[in-house]
Amino acid sequence: MCMAASFRNGQLINHEVPPYTHDSLEPSPGTLASLSLSSHCGEAMDLINKFLNITVPFVALVTLPFFLPPYFLFKFLLSTIGNIFSEDVAGKVVLITGASSGIGEHLAYEYARKGACLALIARRELRLREVASQAELIGSPTAIVIPGDVTKVEDCKHFVEATVKHFGRLDHLVTNAGVAPVCMFEDYPDITRAAPAMDINFWGSAYSAYFAIPHLKQSKGKIIAIASAAGWLPVPRMTFYSVGNPLIRILSLNSYY
Repeated sequence: MCMAASFRNGQLINHEVPPYTHDSLEPSPGTLASLSLSSHCGEAMDLINKFLNITVPFVALVTLPFFLPPYFLFKFLLSTIGNIFSEDVAGKVVLITGASSGIGEHLAYEYARKGACLALIARRELRLREVASQAELIGSPTAIVIPGDVTKVEDCKHFVEATVKHFGRLDHLVTNAGVAPVCMFEDYPDITRAAPAMDINFWGSAYSAYFAIPHLKQSKGKIIAIASAAGWLPVPRMTFYSVGNPLIRILSLNSYY
């Protein structure tokens, strides 16, 4: 036994304290059972993962030929119905972000062929003017250029208000501006360098939609959100691009309906 001392009412009192033994430090039966259960669960999960790694690719290859024909038929029917009942956009006002190149540029040309009035937004003013000139040659009654950066909330407010001031209305907002950084998540030397991708891809759409919604309500207009399959089929080395796509879809679906 060990001795310990304490003071009580000004007097020194000695106590006998049982020493720690090796037995007192051993885990309880309940703790041992928990550790054993965790070990068995880990082994079971490893077996399940190995089973899935073997079976899933095989099942996917077998079922793919049966899945693709109905899928393509559905896409064909959807496209046909869309062409038959397509909206007449002649004379309507369409604002397109990221219109200086790529998808945004060609969307501008498609709208121009159908006679829509265009407000083209991007940071490169000279390139925008080239796109606007070509759009007017194709068939757009008017194509205006408004330089702007979708990552800046004041720019988004400005180009929406400038469009409505010039045309008197807004019918379609096309949130197209986006970037696709290519880098493994763990390979970023500074994680803050990934922020611009989210600022452009998601917040650029959010800012634009926020200021456009009051005008779209008046015209019973639409928000056309440009996103890719990366939202439901993530692509290696494109983490932040893949993350932004479902957010854009959710934003467009829940904006004002």
